Amino acid sequence: MLFYGAEGVGKGILASQLTEHWLRRNSDDERPIAAFRRGNNPDVLVIQPGGPSDLITIERIVTDKTSDVDLSLRDFFRSLPIQSNTKVAILHRVDRMNARAANALLKTLEEPLPHAKIILTTSEIGSVLPTIRSRCLNVACELPTTDPAAADSISMQVLSGGSPGQYQKLTQLRPVVEDLERWLGDLAVAPPVAAIQLAERLASMADEVQKIESTSARFADARILSLLAPLLAQHSAFPPEAIQSVLQTHRAIIGNANPSIALDSLVTGLFALRRRSPRS
Repeated sequence: MLFYGAEGVGKGILASQLTEHWLRRNSDDERPIAAFRRGNNPDVLVIQPGGPSDLITIERIVTDKTSDVDLSLRDFFRSLPIQSNTKVAILHRVDRMNARAANALLKTLEEPLPHAKIILTTSEIGSVLPTIRSRCLNVACELPTTDPAAADSISMQVLSGGSPGQYQKLTQLRPVVEDLERWLGDLAVAPPVAAIQLAERLASMADEVQKIESTSARFADARILSLLAPLLAQHSAFPPEAIQSVLQTHRAIIGNANPSIALDSLVTGLFALRRRSPRS
């Protein structure tokens, strides 16, 4: 089963509900379900991207004795279920699989075991191999017709994109979003000599993101840029090239560029773009 749709739309909830359905031996036995909800059901394996590159690597699919991965997908399915009639593997964000892992997963999908069930989720269906998609039942998860952020600020509406899950994640970042709005307003009117100060303010907001989301400094820097890009697109003082600059800086930081230098360069570049190509 492949659930796909916008980030935060509820794919993970659907994956959990389907897992519980598959785990239930009969209507009276809730023990497998309770164990799954506690996170210790031996018949369930959850795989997510990880590591510095935020990827699902081949070691998660096929055992590698040199790896520190405790249990690969192949090994998980080699034994029979313990508490249920089936074993369920949930692979989140499968668009983040590297090529070797995707090819290894394809082989598992081509030769399914009778007791094996596999659930995949992705927000980037176009990045999943067509051969993997063709071997799954593809289920589109759509956004609700009502926006939970409809009564909120324009920035929260823009950043959530109508996704309940995204909106819920953003609520804890509301102070950062508000600071980012003010920062963008200052950037639109400040003189170029304020570039260093504005870069420092942007870095401080990234520090707040790091504390709130308990992530690494590098991913916090990338996160603040992912918030900045859609807000920048709504601002009349900056041309489309400014958004591209933010996205390029985001990719550079994820690719191990020096975050401090990258942010300084970005802010300086935004000043130049604002002066050269203002929009009224």
